[in-house]
Amino acid sequence: MAMAGKSLATLVGLSLATMTVLYNPGCCPPSPTTTFHLTPYTPVSAPTPAETLHSTAHPAPTLLPAVALKEPESGARFDYESTVTLRWTHPHVLQANEFYRLRVWAEDGDPLLFYLKENYFPLADLSPGEYRWAVCVVRSTAQDPYVDLSEGSSRYRFRIGLPRPMVHAVSPTNTLQGVSAAVTVYGEHFTRTMALTIGVPLQATFVNSGTITATVPPSLDAGEYPVVVSSPAGAGISSASFTVMQPPTSVPTPTPYPPPELAGLDILRCNATFKWTWSGTLADDEWFAVRVGRGSDPPHSVAWIKERVFTFTLREPGDYVWEIGICRGDLAEARCEQLAVSEREVFSWRGCTDLP
Repeated sequence: MAMAGKSLATLVGLSLATMTVLYNPGCCPPSPTTTFHLTPYTPVSAPTPAETLHSTAHPAPTLLPAVALKEPESGARFDYESTVTLRWTHPHVLQANEFYRLRVWAEDGDPLLFYLKENYFPLADLSPGEYRWAVCVVRSTAQDPYVDLSEGSSRYRFRIGLPRPMVHAVSPTNTLQGVSAAVTVYGEHFTRTMALTIGVPLQATFVNSGTITATVPPSLDAGEYPVVVSSPAGAGISSASFTVMQPPTSVPTPTPYPPPELAGLDILRCNATFKWTWSGTLADDEWFAVRVGRGSDPPHSVAWIKERVFTFTLREPGDYVWEIGICRGDLAEARCEQLAVSEREVFSWRGCTDLP
């Protein structure tokens, strides 16, 4: 019996030599409640002819029935970044040194082996592609890392889809109607087969997985257009839009106000009476601004009035300058925007003793 056990351990060791035992925690982290056990592969020497002959006289014990895979069903499809939880059942109650061996492998990759106490295991962060998985019951012994206790289960498969493209921004964000615009779209998961639409389908140029370029035609009507992307994985997610603005309408230049024309002044002792004419009509918030200065000083407003005549009291002899402006404003706030101004006229005054 010792020789038969040694022969079985040798055969199991040879079968394990053909498998690659990997565990990648970054790819497939176990759940917080998962009991995980992993034993590295140890080479076992080939059996001797005597051991082989002796083992044939003592056949291996009958294996347990195969584990029944439950979910996901074979052929299931999942979106990119989905967490896939594999589940199975088996009537056998695991002993302290017994485990479920979960084997997961991609089409073109080496298998990943997980040794578990639970009958489920979540897989996250899987790359797009097709995966297969199978489970069996194994026992850890002193002579062999793991010995199969059950028949091999069915091999189920599932597929992780391609990621959908995402748009984060577009630059520039607008153009004028009738003007084409070269735009750059920024996002994630762009591919060369991706379609881009801004109002109309556009010919997109692939730069990298996060950048594409295109030209918005001048034929788009004014309005706001979503930046829409799609790929073989389906319609993308976008948070950007592009605006076509109407060209600004030309604003007619207002006709300038004609300036008032000075009609002379009369000086009577200390008072100067200014007179002027104007062809226009003042609005309610428009005024004549009588502006008087002394010597070379610029004239300043001394009164805002509606009439075309104003008498101003002179106080110091000397040379004076005067002009009449038209302004728009609010007397209560003491502000008035100048709209037009007359020519300036200079006069001299020698004091109140002067006769007219």
